[in-house]
Amino acid sequence: MGKFDGFLICSDLDGTFWRGDDGRENFEAVKYFTRNGGHFAVTTGRNISHLRENKLDSIVNAPCCLLNGSIIYDYSEDKTLWEKRVEYTLCEFLEAIKPVAEEVTEFTMFDKETVFFKYTDIPENLLNMRSYKMLCRFENCEAADKFVTATTSMDFFKANSYISKSWDVGVEFNPIDATKGTAIEYIKRHLGSIHTSIGIGDYDNDIPLLKCADIGVAVGNAVDGVKKVADFTVNPCTEAAIKDLIEKIEKGIIKK
Repeated sequence: MGKFDGFLICSDLDGTFWRGDDGRENFEAVKYFTRNGGHFAVTTGRNISHLRENKLDSIVNAPCCLLNGSIIYDYSEDKTLWEKRVEYTLCEFLEAIKPVAEEVTEFTMFDKETVFFKYTDIPENLLNMRSYKMLCRFENCEAADKFVTATTSMDFFKANSYISKSWDVGVEFNPIDATKGTAIEYIKRHLGSIHTSIGIGDYDNDIPLLKCADIGVAVGNAVDGVKKVADFTVNPCTEAAIKDLIEKIEKGIIKK
């Protein structure tokens, strides 16, 4: 029996697991956690290859949430367990946001392994494709906030999209039933032996993760909206937030 048996940690990556460092302390803490019975997964807006490139696939021992929940991927078996694309084509998306798209500086369309484009001159062959996630970038936070307000009120998106900011100038569109929140619920069911799921994050797209986890945790650098829904706050990501979380579990501060 391990001291962390039955615990599942689902962690955001950028701004939570690391920011501007190699995450070494968190890497070692996660290895200690999993050696002693815990399950660890990453929940990120990044794609499948990103975790491999950063050697995160070597420390996770549970399926991971990619593209904010549009893909749930098992690195141990090298296969996709669940996936969902948005319900509209790129052409339909661009037409829907056209009235409020003036300040968008860049569009990014995500597939499993590839960012299809990063420029405003969009290839025609992509126009009829449905992506796993759409990302719009802006020059400043005010423009991004204004865009979120406008698009979330559009009938076109209300029934089929989860719209959130992943950082101050990045606005993401996911299927409404494919968020980090639905992902942590899926991962917990898939593992079957989890008594306590813990979601930890820093930005708006992590709010469903914290809400759907048994215990929601905000890092010290999290935005106010994340801290508001969190049950606990731990160190900022620059001070080994995941290590701090695991120590709090071990000490019984965060418990079953």
